[in-house]
Amino acid sequence: EILNRFVAQELTAGRTSASADALLAHRVESSARSTTTASLDSIQAESSLSEEERLRKAAQREPDMRRWKEFSRLRNRKWKKTVKVGLVAKYVGNDDTYICVTEALKAAAAWNKVNLELVWINAEELGDNSVRASDNEARIELLKCDGIVVPGGFGNRGVEGKIVAAEYALSHNIPYLGLCLGMQVACIAAARRGGVPEAGTEETSGKKDDVIYIMPEQRGKEQTGASMRLGDYPAVLKAGTETARIYQEGIESIKKHIDGETGGWWGKVLKNGDVEVVERHRHRYEVNQNYLEAISKGGIEVTGTSPDGKLVEFVEAPKCRFFQATQAHPEFRSRPLNVTPLVFGFIDKL
Repeated sequence: EILNRFVAQELTAGRTSASADALLAHRVESSARSTTTASLDSIQAESSLSEEERLRKAAQREPDMRRWKEFSRLRNRKWKKTVKVGLVAKYVGNDDTYICVTEALKAAAAWNKVNLELVWINAEELGDNSVRASDNEARIELLKCDGIVVPGGFGNRGVEGKIVAAEYALSHNIPYLGLCLGMQVACIAAARRGGVPEAGTEETSGKKDDVIYIMPEQRGKEQTGASMRLGDYPAVLKAGTETARIYQEGIESIKKHIDGETGGWWGKVLKNGDVEVVERHRHRYEVNQNYLEAISKGGIEVTGTSPDGKLVEFVEAPKCRFFQATQAHPEFRSRPLNVTPLVFGFIDKL
């Protein structure tokens, strides 16, 4: 019964069958490990037969393709309004580097019935102070954008350019979406505006004030592979914040389009009005909460933390029409028929 619901939900939500395949493989593997008296062949045959029967029952329910057809129609239509989004990136020249971000933006544009024009802005050039602002092509392009997205990245190159983009959005009320490093540079920009001119990140800058510092459990592992804070982690969003409202709308939206249980895909609303969400992560560095006062003075407030309150997970600029950033990678869980709330909300405000 659980498997039937899972497969039907995956098909209706527009997710691929890879999730279902992975679940079946996991069940077969678990069965083989737990049974020591039967042969591997008999275990696999029995498990495969059982799963085939379950899948056959699930297949009796025709997948609802109406939203897929609607999405296809919207994606192929030319709309009256075009929005120009600047993607301030350090890995440029190859669209695949941020494909999860760009595909989420394209899907959000389709559902919001607007055309999307993506402008790739080289973060390294944007932060080049040796070139006059009037001659800096990256800065000229940034000024033409309706909204700014700053995605993740590692290392020193391009960080100052991303800070420039965040500061510009804060100062000029330009819609901004920061993902992972995009949240960190937003907090650095706010701290500098809030009276900490030497604000920087321990990862790269060597500045006096490490507004972004390495998590204690990550210290000494900087060169060790697969040791970052990886995978799904929960966060609690404060009731009454724009971040919480955006996710609450996402939770309600998915309920309208999926029959049965949604599995809390975007999260759940708690009794006190807070919103508990789960997003994927991939980072070592985190906001240093000793600088929260300066960050607040610079225009940014913390809207979501880890359940224990030790890690900053989401921030927003309340005085901006849209300024949201997260330490997570919500683009990883975005789907064509179920766009991650932050990306959907960003496009909606342009």
